[in-house]
Amino acid sequence: MRVVLRAGLVVIGLTFAATSANAWYCTAQSKNGATGTGFNFFQSESEKTALKECRLHSKGQRCKITSCW
Repeated sequence: MRVVLRAGLVVIGLTFAATSANAWYCTAQSKNGATGTGFNFFQSESEKTALKECRLHSKGQRCKITSCW
């Protein structure tokens, strides 16, 4: 009984971790209009990805995070 219950809790936990409701979506923008987006379970990683994409598209212009939700 305990093994079945434990396995069920693991499946439920993995299901919640995999849903998009538990992930961060961030956007970044530069002054020249280039943008970048990041999507990750951790907010800091989502921000890093958005900034990295924005820098790539802006050709060296400074980017800043405009939103995260």
